[in-house]
Amino acid sequence: MPYNYKIAPIHSAEAKVFANLVALREDVTSLVPLIYLEYYLSSEIARRTERSEYDLNDLYMYTDIHCHLNLKDYGSVDELIQSCLNSGVDRIVTVGFDVPSSEMCKNIAEWYDQVYFTAGLHPTELARCSFSDLQRIEELCAHPKCIGIGEIGLDYHYPDTDKERQHQFFKAQLELASKLKMPVQIHSRDCAEDTLNFLKANRALLANGFLLHCYSYSPEMVGDFLSLGAYFSFGGTSTFKRSKKPRRAIAAIPVDRLLTETDSPYLSPSSAFGQFPNTPRSIPEITRNMAEIKGIGEREMCYVVRDNAERLFPKLKNESANKK
Repeated sequence: MPYNYKIAPIHSAEAKVFANLVALREDVTSLVPLIYLEYYLSSEIARRTERSEYDLNDLYMYTDIHCHLNLKDYGSVDELIQSCLNSGVDRIVTVGFDVPSSEMCKNIAEWYDQVYFTAGLHPTELARCSFSDLQRIEELCAHPKCIGIGEIGLDYHYPDTDKERQHQFFKAQLELASKLKMPVQIHSRDCAEDTLNFLKANRALLANGFLLHCYSYSPEMVGDFLSLGAYFSFGGTSTFKRSKKPRRAIAAIPVDRLLTETDSPYLSPSSAFGQFPNTPRSIPEITRNMAEIKGIGEREMCYVVRDNAERLFPKLKNESANKK
């Protein structure tokens, strides 16, 4: 990738066959001649702006790398997952923030083939956590569908923040990730410099990769985080035209370090402003916006994000391979 083949149009019947093949979620390059598939993906009938039965959504290629699925905010989880599939979102990572939520994420991932999970202790939840909880986090990480530790990090948003405790848990979880050779999903709010300095001081613990989820800092800091090996994900806030900082950050980040997320049930995109809950169904809008900022096609952005996700979180790729 990127793919830039130019060939004669194929018939819609052929396109439907290729769409069905891709829906199997196998390695597309081993299923069909790449140049034919590429034309179909780049053709106008695949554009979401002019929906048809051969919409890009039919290819099940979208990825939500960070959301919070649960049994209370979304109504029927069965209906939610089916609606996500109908929207083309077939790779969903639900993220834990304490031991009970991480357990729930594991359960949901076991119920649905399309769902994976992470386990971790969120910085604003630490008053209810103890260091003994890390033993259960480690046990959850052994699950075949647990792709990383998270979300973990620093958050100075609230005036009563116990910064020392946050630093202790952040380091302990980075140490656990290093021990288990797993990547991490990092939450950071209102503490850009401290987060950067903390990661620099603990660079040796980052060898397995890290994601700065819902990146909200300046594009000028992107280079510093990239030098540490960062990946960056963006959600609904980046779809607002007035949200200049995340849009400038997307423009500054190399395309091979970008991922899409919803952080649902929070952070609805511009088309659903003020609505709750947000859901992984928002990913096509987020992907389309990211592609526009990067100056590439939506279908190419889908491929890039999927490739980036599997590179950063190898268990995503390995688990998919095991289903073949």
